Amino acid sequence: MSAETSLSHIAILVPSLHKAAAKVLALGFTSEPDQEHEFEGTREFYVQKKLNASLLLVQAINPGPYQRTLDKRGPGLHHLAIDVENVNLFVRIALSSGWTLHPHSEESLVKNKTAYLYSKGFPGLIEIHEVQKISARANFVSQLHLPIDFKSCGNLKVLSLDRFITNSEIPKVTMGKKTVELSEFI
Repeated sequence: MSAETSLSHIAILVPSLHKAAAKVLALGFTSEPDQEHEFEGTREFYVQKKLNASLLLVQAINPGPYQRTLDKRGPGLHHLAIDVENVNLFVRIALSSGWTLHPHSEESLVKNKTAYLYSKGFPGLIEIHEVQKISARANFVSQLHLPIDFKSCGNLKVLSLDRFITNSEIPKVTMGKKTVELSEFI
């Protein structure tokens, strides 16, 4: 990550939070207690939240955006969250490099200084948060392996994700020295 950004978390949409959490704990990782978010219609479980690039497991428990995504695309990567110091500037740069602003962002930019980006060739959303100061903590997830066509999606280098994401037929996540297929959480 560059000095102007840090990867906050990687959100994986799972059909059963209990099953996914059991897998993470069996691997020896620590977690936060799960929380329900009524507005989003989710139950969520952070792994290594005190580090950058933490893993967020999300189960849709009520109608809402996560349930719609689960119905449309199934379980798997939902979004990558990036912290930046100036969300409006960052979004302008991202838009000029092939990313598209999600319609929900018009409201969220004003309310919470958060924007959502997508690109046809990328298998999830990019969530951009404005923060006062970029964290210099170590990353928990060191690599995300996705079936991705780098030529057809927005420019990952502009988002400081080019070294973090690699092309792989099977979606996987590397946490420390352990690489786990995303299907293990599903």
